[in-house]
Amino acid sequence: MSQNSNMAVKSDSEDDFVVVDDNHTISLEKLKKEHQQVVKELNDRHVGELAILRDSCHKRSQNAIALASSSIEQYKASAQRKKEHYESEIEDLQNELAAEKAKVAHLLALVPPHLRGRMPGPSR
Repeated sequence: MSQNSNMAVKSDSEDDFVVVDDNHTISLEKLKKEHQQVVKELNDRHVGELAILRDSCHKRSQNAIALASSSIEQYKASAQRKKEHYESEIEDLQNELAAEKAKVAHLLALVPPHLRGRMPGPSR
């Protein structure tokens, strides 16, 4: 059972009365409030989703930074180990060269003086 209640209001611009459907006005106000509530809920939900995305992006960027830093540190450590290995190889080669020079000097000392300075091979 629906009731129609009409209400008469005086128009501001004219001297006559206009009949306004009171139920329609109430329904319109109710729809406006519902619309505002829906818009607010949508805004809140989107703001929440944006916050989640922001946090996710921040976490991913922090993870990427940490991974890059870790990779850099691993590369630096590897490069340092290689450098130390090459330096050790150079030192070993220098020691071997010094030992060979000492052997040559010892052998030259055993050569009689009149043979020193002569190069082996065909004479010139």
